Amino acid sequence: MDTSTRDVLGADLRAQSFIHRLPVELLSAIFILCLDSTFIRPDRRKVPLLPSQVCSRWRTCALDTPRLWSSLSIADTAEEHKHTAFNIGYSRLPRQSNGRFGSQLIILKIWATRSRGLPLSLSVHLASKYSEQDQAHSQVLSSYFIRAQVLHLHLDSTWLPMLSGITCGVLEELSVESRTSDSFSLDHPLHAPHLLRLHLHYATEWALGSFVFSHSRLTELIWHPTWESERLIEMLASCGSLTHCSVAYREYPESQPSTVSLPSLEQLEVFGDHTNDIRPLLRSLDVPRLEKLKFNMRLPYESEARLDAHSIRFMLYRSSCQLRHLEVQFKSPLCTDATDFLALLEAVPCIEVLRLEGRYGKLYEAPSDLKQIFQALKYAPPRKRLVPYLSEIYISFPCKYNEFPSNLDVETMLSSRVAGEDNADEESTYLWSATISLSALQPSPIASITWHGLNDGLIYRDTLVRGREVYTDKVVVIL
Repeated sequence: MDTSTRDVLGADLRAQSFIHRLPVELLSAIFILCLDSTFIRPDRRKVPLLPSQVCSRWRTCALDTPRLWSSLSIADTAEEHKHTAFNIGYSRLPRQSNGRFGSQLIILKIWATRSRGLPLSLSVHLASKYSEQDQAHSQVLSSYFIRAQVLHLHLDSTWLPMLSGITCGVLEELSVESRTSDSFSLDHPLHAPHLLRLHLHYATEWALGSFVFSHSRLTELIWHPTWESERLIEMLASCGSLTHCSVAYREYPESQPSTVSLPSLEQLEVFGDHTNDIRPLLRSLDVPRLEKLKFNMRLPYESEARLDAHSIRFMLYRSSCQLRHLEVQFKSPLCTDATDFLALLEAVPCIEVLRLEGRYGKLYEAPSDLKQIFQALKYAPPRKRLVPYLSEIYISFPCKYNEFPSNLDVETMLSSRVAGEDNADEESTYLWSATISLSALQPSPIASITWHGLNDGLIYRDTLVRGREVYTDKVVVIL
């Protein structure tokens, strides 16, 4: 077979190949679905660089798909410089002394050109301090920030002035992590008229004077200051459209309003540590649409952060919300006794996910019989059930060994809440995930007992004997 014949046959086979008969629009959509991150690092083994190496048709298609090039993550680290050099070629890198970050600007320019004017999603990490040699770099960066729809900045504080006077007309999400002083301010504020999501870490209050945006438009707020923030309550009170909120809480100022109404809030996460008293914040909130509530107490052993079941119930009853997910980490006792705990469960009749984790502290303040919890959680007749929609439960805390419930108490409760031949009910909700972990305070022969699993009608009971190994038993919970 001569060369010309082989060429004709090869071209014919390629023309008949399914992959070569895919419409360009479909091929482009497949490439977009292969993007595996919000912010893309240039990598020849992944989209968008990978398709452009397969064949000329795929390369043309990739270059003609602006969405593939509309997101990018860049950084000034040596590792990122080597990564970029490997993927775009060493010959294209600048030769100046500060070429490490120059390589990142080259890739940013390539991405921005190929995105053809689409709004950009950018993540920028600048750990080194700003110098006079970086002036041109900062000007180039700020020119691309104007096109950003999503902008995440992890900056040394010396880079912050490059944000001065920028108008980000399409910016919807802004995240800033920078360890600066709250007394810092931009010479001219950054304007973001369409901002919907604001994430502030380390220093927060400086942004309120340096960023101009409509507080009433915000739907998501992450407010995680390193130190006390006096304007958190003021900020919350002005953000009536919030649906998601995560705050690191320090102290409730006496001069702030007694009620903070967030009528659209669906998810709330509160971080606390050291000597924070979370209770005043809870008593001030009116959140009628709240569905997910999480307390992450980030507790060192010596912390005295305060949170209790009574304050949680107060907020829930005041708001008349139907909570579906409750997650609490605590150090000091969450409840006074079993009655207080059962009252908390009665306040969340629609709860589906319940996660309680005691870090260093017991669930009850006073000595109490833990078996009351599991007896109350046992499935009862429909009109008398406590938390009837519960599908996931995680309970973990230390207690005295003589307060441990019996294995029968725990396993009877689990058995009643797992669908089996004898207790299946189409109108009932059953557990699909369960973990109960009780660690004994010394002295006791047993260090801990953990029930976990719910696989194939079995749950595993792990018993750790102090100074010895773990004994695992399979317990039938579906009868």
